[in-house]
Amino acid sequence: MITPVLLAGDNGLSLRPVLQKNAARCALTATPFAEAAAHLCHSGCTEPIVITAPADRDEVLRQLRALGLNDADVLVTPCPRGSAPAILAAAMRLGRTSQDLLLICTALRLPGDLARVTGGSAPACDLAGSGTPVTFGLPAGKRAFDFGCLRVAEDGATLTEYLAPPGRAEAAQLATRSDHLGHSQVYLVRVDCLIDAFAARAPRRLDHCARALDRSLPVNGATLLDAGSFAEIEMTSLEDILLAPLSKVHVVPLRIDRAGHGANHPFPRPVPQAGAAGGAPATAERAPDPLTWNRSGDATVVASHPAQAPRMRFLH
Repeated sequence: MITPVLLAGDNGLSLRPVLQKNAARCALTATPFAEAAAHLCHSGCTEPIVITAPADRDEVLRQLRALGLNDADVLVTPCPRGSAPAILAAAMRLGRTSQDLLLICTALRLPGDLARVTGGSAPACDLAGSGTPVTFGLPAGKRAFDFGCLRVAEDGATLTEYLAPPGRAEAAQLATRSDHLGHSQVYLVRVDCLIDAFAARAPRRLDHCARALDRSLPVNGATLLDAGSFAEIEMTSLEDILLAPLSKVHVVPLRIDRAGHGANHPFPRPVPQAGAAGGAPATAERAPDPLTWNRSGDATVVASHPAQAPRMRFLH
């Protein structure tokens, strides 16, 4: 089972529509958050755990309801403490010994559509299921290193070092090297392995987070973590925990086709197609269009026609 964990709001996936150059398409553009949630659920994942701030809670719930994701678990962090404590709280909701997989999206802007970011998911799921955390590396290109740089070993898949986002000149130099990939801020990791990483590297954060979750309160369809306990946690990013020195992390380099889209798609499902006359329908692997789906199967206010569906792009 794969449970998406989405950070939504000021420090996560944007809750505002992506503006397109063609004004006629602006009203039809989904928000990056809604697009990610719809795509992942239609791709075989469970309904997501969403982490947001108090100011963004109502908008998150509105967009989830518009998609028909009424069972999504929404956690509200009372104060900013970085991505790590919030994601830890999400993992602990599933149980400390759970071996389910978490697909964690922490990026402010997903660089490219989600099918491309999570390309190569089948081997990634096998690795994560065996206990090796997986992250996804972006090929060199414009703004590829906005969220940091992954230095990989000669095999092109073993992480040797995580580097903070470089300056423009250094980024241009790194783009010419085959052993450096951009950091997508997307992870695939087993629940118990993530909690074990916190226990080894940040045990006090683990204790405070457990207390904040135990004392949480239901508020208007969401769960508000205890403010006093959560405020005691030091500011921590997920990179400090999962990409720390000597961490064993596997990097899946993303493959891009000539059109600039993903060469493969996450969690593909067989889609019926018309077969020969009198014969059984043929099936083919196809990635669902996240902009035309909701849980009830109808179009929503955050959806667009497939022919007009824009690819997710950088926000400026």
